[in-house]
Amino acid sequence: MVAAVYIDRGFGVARDLVLRCLSERIAAAAAGPGGRDFKTRLQEATAARSLGRPRYVVRDEGPDHAKQFFALVYVADHVYGEGDGSSKKEAEQSAAWVAWTRLQDETDGQGGEHAGAT
Repeated sequence: MVAAVYIDRGFGVARDLVLRCLSERIAAAAAGPGGRDFKTRLQEATAARSLGRPRYVVRDEGPDHAKQFFALVYVADHVYGEGDGSSKKEAEQSAAWVAWTRLQDETDGQGGEHAGAT
């Protein structure tokens, strides 16, 4: 698709398309080691916006040898993200990624009011 846009519209339009679609992934990759620690990134983002600390609620299901964990993350008393995983840490990271992404969308003017108003 990028090649087609490049051929049809030129480099500038193709570059804008790539940046619009992949800017978050490029930023995450540029963050280097630890760039995938979304619990830390979410805490930094909420602190910068004076929203308080994120709060996680985790539950588990299944037998001890095959537990599945489910996490909710609250920001300013609203559910901002849900995640799951085979460990508590994995579920919290997954939920933090969803919440961090929503905060970024709101900051970029795409989210409007609290995304987690459930």
